[in-house]
Order: sequence, then structure tokens, then C-alpha cells
Amino acid sequence: MIQISKLIPQGQGLAPVLLQRATTIELDWDVRQKSRFAATDSAGRELGVFLPRGTLVRGGDVLVAEDGSLVRVLAAPQPVLVITHCAHHGTPRAPPTTWATGMCPSSCSPTTSRSSPTMCWPTCCAPCT
Repeated sequence: MIQISKLIPQGQGLAPVLLQRATTIELDWDVRQKSRFAATDSAGRELGVFLPRGTLVRGGDVLVAEDGSLVRVLAAPQPVLVITHCAHHGTPRAPPTTWATGMCPSSCSPTTSRSSPTMCWPTCCAPCT
């Protein structure tokens, strides 16, 4: 297993030719938010990633292995939860302290009890029931 303990955000400062030659790993959000995980790169090498605690890995970041090789991180496609506001129960421009009460009650409960990233867009496609 090859150990990785260094991350270069978005491959900053690296020549494009080096990024093209780098192997890749495709990781979903659940793995990218961890600072320690195992993965297999596109060349079939087993990798052990040990980053400082609290480090988030984003798509486009480059990991540097102990042997000096580069591994480009790809954000895996995954389903997302889309939440829209209901004009009857509030507006998307309400202050953050009123978001929970300004949203449709049927959507508040399941989203506030989860610890997952959520993005709200100001569109409404169906009336609130």
C-alpha cells in the first residue's frame, strides 16, 4: 500500500502535463470528507491516504504519494437532494435564522435532522401540500 500524506489544492502550481500523466481516483462525498481512507487508483495501486484531521478533499485536488507520484481526485457523480422553497410558507431570501420556519414544514424535518451538505435554490415547481 502506497501512503499519501500531502494534498495540493486543485493542483495549484503544477504543470498541465504532470496533471495529465497523473493517475486518478474517483471518490464520493462521504469519502472525500474523511482525512484517512483507503482507495485504489486508475493504475490499480492500493493507496492509504493519511491527511491532517479536518482536511476536505475536493474534485480537482492532487494527492502526492510517498514515492513522489501524483494522484488526481475526481468527484464521483452521485444523487443530490434538491430542496425548493414554497412561496406560501416563506422566501429563499429570508435570514438564515428563519430558514427552518420559512420552509415548507414537510421538508424541514428530514433535512434538519441530517448532517449532510444542503443547497437551496430559489425555485418552486409545485404547490405545497
